[in-house]
Amino acid sequence: ILELSGIGDPEVLLKAGIDVQLSLPGVGTNVQEHLYTGVTYRKYSRLSPSILDPTKRHMSLVLALNNPFSRGSIHIRSNDFRMQPVIDPRIFEQPYDLITMVELVKFARRIAHTEPLAGLLSGTEVYPGPQVETDEQIAEWLKDTISTTYHTVGSCSMLPLEDDGVVDAKLKVYGTTNIRVVDIGIIPLHVGGHTQGTLGALRSILRSRMSCIPCWMQLWHIV
Repeated sequence: ILELSGIGDPEVLLKAGIDVQLSLPGVGTNVQEHLYTGVTYRKYSRLSPSILDPTKRHMSLVLALNNPFSRGSIHIRSNDFRMQPVIDPRIFEQPYDLITMVELVKFARRIAHTEPLAGLLSGTEVYPGPQVETDEQIAEWLKDTISTTYHTVGSCSMLPLEDDGVVDAKLKVYGTTNIRVVDIGIIPLHVGGHTQGTLGALRSILRSRMSCIPCWMQLWHIV
């Protein structure tokens, strides 16, 4: 919405055929995601129903990276709002993220072979499987299969303007008088949990700071 309104990186805006109303290079940058994958095992079919449902034959150990170092971007591709944006998550651009996920997969495998969990599983790994064993093989598998949790943050970061921030501590877009962003896009560094609670806190902050503003005016303060 900001870029379509002429607020953002001039290079991005002009390329999309939009006149620059306000130069704010941080719009659409610093994008971060929670990454996740899983290691799946076949379960014993003779398990007691009191322990696990014997009709379900597999169990997955789900792994997540909540604080990646890689940073992506989201930008408009044209001045037509119906066009899908250009999304470049740049997952694993920073080597640390890939190294961490490789270690998580290895850790999950150790857990699966440790009691009491080992006694519940047949020991047969079906995903990614025994053919993915070395660090290099795990890394390639992760590059091909990694998923996100759709917890995208950072594209309108609450940071100082000189650090490519987009909104200030009052959630107001720099250089404007009545535009605020109230969604998880303002989070500058990803949280270590579900984003729903953080969004609820942001709404509470805005509500408390706008309590003195008439309801009919509040609509102009939320984007």
